[in-house]
Amino acid sequence: KSTIKTTIKSKYFIRTVSNEFDPYTIRELVRNVLDTEELFSEEFIELNARQFISEKKEQTYSLILVYRGEKGFQAKGKEPLILLVDGERFAPEKVFPERNFTKQKEFRDRVQEEETFRINTEILKKIAYAKEVKVKITSDKRSIVAKFSDANILGYREFYEKFIK
Repeated sequence: KSTIKTTIKSKYFIRTVSNEFDPYTIRELVRNVLDTEELFSEEFIELNARQFISEKKEQTYSLILVYRGEKGFQAKGKEPLILLVDGERFAPEKVFPERNFTKQKEFRDRVQEEETFRINTEILKKIAYAKEVKVKITSDKRSIVAKFSDANILGYREFYEKFIK
C-alpha cells in the first residue's frame, strides 16, 4: 500500500512518499514556483527540495529544478544553477552531470525538464532563514534570473523545520 501525506500551503506543498515495495522514503517540497519577469507566457520554473532516506537510513538532499516551457531549454554549462542566498553564492553540482537533463516529459510543443542538484543541510538552512534568495539558471539558449518570494522561503523553512532541524 502506497502512502502520500500532503501539507498544502500557498502554491507549494510538502509530501512524504513511501510504499511497502521500496526500501526508501522521499520527503519533498514541490510546486515551489519562483517569481520572475524573464519568462515567456506559458513558462515557469520551480526549485524544489528533496530528502532521500535509504534502506540503511542514510539521508541525502537535493534541489530539483523544474522548467516548463519551450523545448530545448536545458540547464547546461559549468554552473547551470547559481543561488545567491543573502548575497552568499552557491553553485550546486548536478547529480547526473553526464546527462542533459534528469527527466523530460513532452506536451505537444511544450516540455517539462527536471534537473537534480546536490545540496547539503547547511545550505538548506540558509535558504530557509534567508531574507533574500536569487536564482540564475543558464541554458545554451539564455539565462533566467528568478527571485524567491516570501512564500518560497516559507516553504523551505517548513521543509527544513519538519524534516531536518
